[in-house]
Amino acid sequence: MRHVARPLTETADKRQTPAPARGLHPAIIMAKLTGEGVRSFAIITTTPNELCAELHNRMPVVLKPETWPQWLGEEPVDPKRLKALLAPYPAEEMVAWPVSPRVGNVKNNDPSLIEPMADVG
Repeated sequence: MRHVARPLTETADKRQTPAPARGLHPAIIMAKLTGEGVRSFAIITTTPNELCAELHNRMPVVLKPETWPQWLGEEPVDPKRLKALLAPYPAEEMVAWPVSPRVGNVKNNDPSLIEPMADVG
């Protein structure tokens, strides 16, 4: 069953009625109502580079440290430049190695998941 948040707004006759909030997480709705901030993040994806394309049809956008001030709004930047930052990270600057099939199960959450799998063969 899906939880549907229903923030309350005051009407002219002082009754509480639901405000529209389709698709908003309850924490965001409460932050709006109370004026408190919400710490959150989003993972932006892009088309995969050659390395990641072997694994999936998209990859997370990876920003080089020198672009962080532009992305975070600490330096002025043209919107076209910001959009250009959403390109696939260079494959030659990445590495990949086989890992345990345990990675595919959300119940597993320990440091060994990123350890290279012993050669099979």
